Amino acid sequence: MIKGKTHWFGFQNPTEHFITYSVTWKPDIVKFYYNGRLVRTVTDTNILKQLAATKMNVILNNGVTEEVDRMSPPVSDFVIQDFTYIPL
Repeated sequence: MIKGKTHWFGFQNPTEHFITYSVTWKPDIVKFYYNGRLVRTVTDTNILKQLAATKMNVILNNGVTEEVDRMSPPVSDFVIQDFTYIPL
């Protein structure tokens, strides 16, 4: 894990570039995309059965490390410009 403290080393400045994450969640397959590229596919029937028995939760994580004071966290640059849920 690169962690947020490396800042934008080798990556684009997130304040200037919008990153798109998406998930296609069907009973027989779940696909995860990063900027339109497929990065993971789940077809394991045991995992799919567990997913079918629950609701989808979206957890947003901006890479907080152990060094962060959780009782008085610093201001975060993590900005969500758009969130869309489209049922299939």
